[in-house]
Amino acid sequence: SVNVAYSGPQLHARQRYFWRVRVWNQHGTKSAFSSSAWWEMGLLSPADWHAQWIANDLQVDREDRQSSPAWIWVKGEEALADSKAGKHHFRMDFNLLQAPESATLLIAGKDSTAAWINGNVVLQAKTLPSWLNPWGTMQEIPAGEFLKAGKNVLAAEVVGGGKNNLAGFIALLRVRMADGTTQRFVSGPDWKAVYDAPEDWLAPGFDDASWQQAAMVAKL
Repeated sequence: SVNVAYSGPQLHARQRYFWRVRVWNQHGTKSAFSSSAWWEMGLLSPADWHAQWIANDLQVDREDRQSSPAWIWVKGEEALADSKAGKHHFRMDFNLLQAPESATLLIAGKDSTAAWINGNVVLQAKTLPSWLNPWGTMQEIPAGEFLKAGKNVLAAEVVGGGKNNLAGFIALLRVRMADGTTQRFVSGPDWKAVYDAPEDWLAPGFDDASWQQAAMVAKL
């Protein structure tokens, strides 16, 4: 009465099948049929899939994706195979013609990330819980109050890496001006990256000329 292999007609994807059972006792007397039950087949092969991925197509999200932020890391390390364990530091200088009306920083790193704008802490480092994938979760941080007209510096510290441990960092700063226009500054080869930064690396006037350009790891 258990582990009886199915031996009926061929089963097809997305079809509902009904079944019922009866039993025989040791004397060969059979019972009445049970009530009917049913199961439904799933999708059995790639050819059975006809759907397409969909999403809530908000203009701001679409334009964020189109700005093409990239996963980056320190040049010379194998971010997808065997990067150094420890603190990795990233910097980007950019200019604004005027103080923004508002700004939002989207940022993620493996395994923990801290961020600063013009030396001000905007994100404290913390290790995300195991159920919250650091690769798939960009933290969203209001950042407008830390920006100013002229030169600005966005900096981040990512603690991660290690043998056989993937590593990466990604960021997008969305800046909205008073006239309604939006500028986006994204992680990519314009960033500088280094494994071991000096103590004053967060200062807006810090000279990062000796730092290498960040290495591209993957597109978003």
